[in-house]
Amino acid sequence: METSVSLPRPCCHGPTTGAMRVTFDRQHRWRHGLLAKGAEVAQKLDGNMSDEAEDRARRFLEHIDRCIKRCGKPAFGRCIVCNEPLPSSAR
Repeated sequence: METSVSLPRPCCHGPTTGAMRVTFDRQHRWRHGLLAKGAEVAQKLDGNMSDEAEDRARRFLEHIDRCIKRCGKPAFGRCIVCNEPLPSSAR
């Protein structure tokens, strides 16, 4: 009988050099951009789309929603794997 072992996800950004400082202004701009993109995707869902395109759009909209929810949390701007600040190249 095989058992599956859950391995930790590798960190996506490697060593942090020049870590980005997430200011309230930057966080507000990202949130505003996410809300605008979410509205754009939701509007496209009202149109005629193939089933595959609609599924992709719905998954994308769910991803945007998760990002909006994360935007207001203290962990925003930190790696979800290692909790280190994201590098400035992630801007």
